[in-house]
Formats: sequence, structure tokens, C-alpha cells
Amino acid sequence: MTHTSHFIPRFLYPLLAMAVLISNTAFAECVRPRATGYKRVGCLSEGLSVVQKEHKFGFINAEGKVVIPLEYDHVSDFKEGLAHAKKGGKKGYIDTQGKTVIPFEYNFANDFENGMAKVNKNEEWFYIDKTGQRVKESEK
Repeated sequence: MTHTSHFIPRFLYPLLAMAVLISNTAFAECVRPRATGYKRVGCLSEGLSVVQKEHKFGFINAEGKVVIPLEYDHVSDFKEGLAHAKKGGKKGYIDTQGKTVIPFEYNFANDFENGMAKVNKNEEWFYIDKTGQRVKESEK
């Protein structure tokens, strides 16, 4: 074998490994439940899919059964067991059973990441934990 034939496989291994890693994380497959009668059916996230009918949002399970009624003005996918939802002009957080875990009192709410979420209340930005307790200040 020539020197070049050894170089190509060694050069390609890191690229192939990187391609597999990227395809498994950044391009995860979107699985949507089979459901009809909705304006929007989102990808399953933590076992539930966002659905929209008219101007209200809720969640269905993988079988297409409504698990959380369509009573919210907007919702996010579930992250770390919680989704931020908007109701009555304010945002709060619900769990996968639809129970309000953190009251609807925020102007803006982000997804939870590493146990914290960035929120805005009364023009002030800060981080809360999964109980709604303020845990860290934020620079806008």
C-alpha cells in the first residue's frame, strides 16, 4: 500500500465520528402523533406533543389522546419535566399532568436548562428554579 492509502482512512475516521454525533443530537428525528382536527401537531417531547386548535394550545400523548386540555394561549415543548405556558396574558410553568407548578406571573419565560429558567417579571430579568424560587440574577 502507498502512503496515501493509509492517510485517507485515518483522515476520514474523525469526520465520520463527528457526522454521527451531529446527526444524533442536532438532527434528532421528529416523531409526531397521528392526530387530526388540529391546526398544529408538534413533535413528541418528553412523551407529549403540543397541539393547537383555533387559538388555544394543549398536549396530546403518543396515541393522540388529549392529556392536557387546550386552554392555553401558547405553550412550549416540555424540557426537564416542565413547559412554559401563557394564560391570561402572563406566563407560568406546568408539569406533564397539566398541573400549574409555577404561577402565571411572568412577562417572559424560557425553557428550563440545568434546573433553571430565565424569566422576566416587572421589567426585571432573573433565573428561577423548578419551584419558582429566584436563584440567580441576570444581565438582560
